[in-house]
Amino acid sequence: MYVTLAVIAFVFLKKRENRRLQEISLGVSLQSTKDTKPNKYNEPINEKIHIPTEEIRVLLIQWEKQLPKIQQRRTYETIQQWFERIDKKQDFVPLYEKVRYGNKTLSMVEIEHIRKLLN
Repeated sequence: MYVTLAVIAFVFLKKRENRRLQEISLGVSLQSTKDTKPNKYNEPINEKIHIPTEEIRVLLIQWEKQLPKIQQRRTYETIQQWFERIDKKQDFVPLYEKVRYGNKTLSMVEIEHIRKLLN
């Protein structure tokens, strides 16, 4: 068992040494020559935030920000669970889902109804 661990450690250290020597000889970091696909680990945090364009979603975000911390949506909650927890009317949910998941738009009457629900 100790021999196996020693071999693994040796191989790891040797690869790391070779990589460092290659970087020195090339004068560049091998990290920059790799195919860099954006992913959740190498993107700055501010690029991860997607700001919605749909008015209902913008209204919801603005409304949530003004709520006390205890009433704000938790990361694991669905809209239904959140509204249930804070005792908010469920009339909002079908309209939100229509825009969010149905790729539909709301009428001006529906938008006014949402504004009343959130106030």
